[in-house]
Amino acid sequence: MKTAVWAFQGFVWTLINIGAIIGGYCIYKISGLGNQIIIQTVFALVLNILFLGIWNQLNRRYLKNFSLNLQDTKSIIAASSFGLLWSPFIFVSIHFITQGYLTSFGNILGIWLYQITVGILLLCGVSKLLTSGAVKLST
Repeated sequence: MKTAVWAFQGFVWTLINIGAIIGGYCIYKISGLGNQIIIQTVFALVLNILFLGIWNQLNRRYLKNFSLNLQDTKSIIAASSFGLLWSPFIFVSIHFITQGYLTSFGNILGIWLYQITVGILLLCGVSKLLTSGAVKLST
């Protein structure tokens, strides 16, 4: 059952990651500000944290059997690893449907680096919140 939960969470996290990256790009295009990588990454991280927080709350409320224990580092790493496996399938499909051709490996590598960064921030942020006593998660 845990593997199914990790795979499901990894899939949803990947959709959130890719959605946040696309959202960051939209903000970059609308704003007309300077460096695309900096603007897109910063806003994608903000959107990602926001959407992951919303997903976690909805998940804990409505999908209790498929919720992830954020106090368990192994669960976060496992779900993030499944997310890395889902990324090429989801992104290549989206890219092919919207652009009409397959994407380069560099784009997939970029998403993986982004997902690893988000995973590390998630692990650091959750552990810091839990050890500070500011947030208490009930299971």
